[in-house]
Amino acid sequence: MAPSNGAYTMRLADLRDAQAIAQIRNEGIEDRTATFLTVPRTAGQVEAGLTERGDRHPTVVVERNGLVVAWAGVGAYRSRPWYGGIGEFSVYVGHDARGFGVGTMALHGLIGACRTRGFWKLVSRLFPGNAASRALYQSLGFREVGICLRHARLDGQWRDCVVVELRIGRPSCLANGLVWAGLFTDMSAHGRESRHRADFQSRVPDPSQAWTAR
Repeated sequence: MAPSNGAYTMRLADLRDAQAIAQIRNEGIEDRTATFLTVPRTAGQVEAGLTERGDRHPTVVVERNGLVVAWAGVGAYRSRPWYGGIGEFSVYVGHDARGFGVGTMALHGLIGACRTRGFWKLVSRLFPGNAASRALYQSLGFREVGICLRHARLDGQWRDCVVVELRIGRPSCLANGLVWAGLFTDMSAHGRESRHRADFQSRVPDPSQAWTAR
């Protein structure tokens, strides 16, 4: 098990992390609790994905003693330009590092990285029975939009999916070469939610800066 003391560090991923990211992703695939994927990913596939997404769609890793123990990454939500500020994310934590808050740290860092790149919303899907992930998302202010029934099959069985979202900034950014500033307004129906979100966003770290947790 991972030690309960000492520092975890967070940073943006690079191609050298491909093997560790693949290994952690494959543990999630084997668990059958986090993804519809059933075929293990290779380091080459992860490296190609990191290269294709580039700096626009970052991946954040959490390390302990130089070893990657968790990661969170974002990809394009849709290819159409008006969705350019929405990212679809994933978070995975290695078996030996679970229960130490590193998933929170990884997602916290990803939110910060996406805000600095002009994203205005992050979305994801998860299985309803994945209690740990649901608790993680709720702790960081994500809203459960609803449940998609019989969304797809996993090992021949229909599985539902919970859709979550987090608005992380006003939609004013350069997306796919088009400036969308001023075309949107904040439609929050609850002032209290807005104040909570603004307070949280002001505390989200940027993984390009040094940040450690003890």
